[in-house]
Amino acid sequence: MQLDRTRITIRERTTFELFDLALRVVRSFVGPLFRWVLVGVLPFALLNHWVLAGNPFIYEPEQLGATYTWWLLCLVVLEMPLATAPATLYLGQVLFHQTPTRSRIFRDLARSLPQLLVLQGWPLAGLLFCFWIDEASITGMYVVLAMVPFCFFRFGFRPYMNEIILLERNPLSTSNAARISTPRRSKALHSWSQGELFERFLASLLFGGGLALQLCAVAWGAKTWLTGNAELSPKVFAILLQASLWAVVGFFAVVRFLCYLDLRIRREGWEVDLRMRAEAARLSKELI
Repeated sequence: MQLDRTRITIRERTTFELFDLALRVVRSFVGPLFRWVLVGVLPFALLNHWVLAGNPFIYEPEQLGATYTWWLLCLVVLEMPLATAPATLYLGQVLFHQTPTRSRIFRDLARSLPQLLVLQGWPLAGLLFCFWIDEASITGMYVVLAMVPFCFFRFGFRPYMNEIILLERNPLSTSNAARISTPRRSKALHSWSQGELFERFLASLLFGGGLALQLCAVAWGAKTWLTGNAELSPKVFAILLQASLWAVVGFFAVVRFLCYLDLRIRREGWEVDLRMRAEAARLSKELI
């Protein structure tokens, strides 16, 4: 990353400043960003429909509201790291004045895919295995007990594993003392900032939940206005809910990327480095 060639100002920001900056980034790159989010999201949206729609316990009309929403939310939360990988690679290139190309993004994604599956994909594989052996008849309480502490640790204290895997490209393990592995890099980056990381996690949780509810309400209202019928069929409900959740996931991929940059700015002194470069350039001109 070339710190003197960025599309955003390198400086420390508060949580709300990062949310505002994320909106500006989305507005500036809405077309390409939408396409790369869609590339990552579409396979998982189809997978979710196949897994849940084929399960009569979940897809019965009387069960659809709460049960379907809960299981879909579980799947989407575990799929987020894999689904947002293409968008993260795009942001890592375009915000540092590089020219993102499809071939380069897919090549970088292919190189990082083994680590993504090993470090980020195993919880999703475990949940899908539960669906396969029990068809979601397992008690929801056990899933809650497994999901809640895991999600709090993963997104509250280790939120930037995706960015480390995709953008820094350290080896999964190494015996070379001169190199650092991905787990060690994650521990080094996230340590000593856990209070701030958890505060941003809670802010994202509240804001993201509210945004998802608003999008669902807007979609429902638009459907009612266009058709004159406020009732939702199971298929329409599933489509609107998935679209709303994935839209929120796409936006928070941008937020998470900017929070990752902000953490590195704070931990690695990027802002100080740029100020020293600027001062050195000014002094050299005065000497000349």
